[in-house]
Amino acid sequence: MNMQTGLFQQQSLKVVMTRELTQAITLLQYSSLDLTKFLEEQTLENPLIEVKTTEFNRPTKSKVSKDTYTNPIDYIGKNETTLYDHLLTQLSYTKLNINKKEP
Repeated sequence: MNMQTGLFQQQSLKVVMTRELTQAITLLQYSSLDLTKFLEEQTLENPLIEVKTTEFNRPTKSKVSKDTYTNPIDYIGKNETTLYDHLLTQLSYTKLNINKKEP
């Protein structure tokens, strides 16, 4: 019977779901409206929590009128290259061998 004695070292990595991590994952899944409702509920339960509203949280009306709106899709495929520019580009890809013959 052969027994070996000695010190051995083993490294392991564990992920522990703490209460804070679980709450953070839950909060990240909320939409802005749901998050606002959640924070309002928390302020009712805990008077020490103070929520300040900003312009970001308030829905605003768009100042762009329908007459000035341009759909971004209209710019797709809009190419300002002329035929001359296109032919010059193609010409730059070709190799030309010009052999001058002297008389």
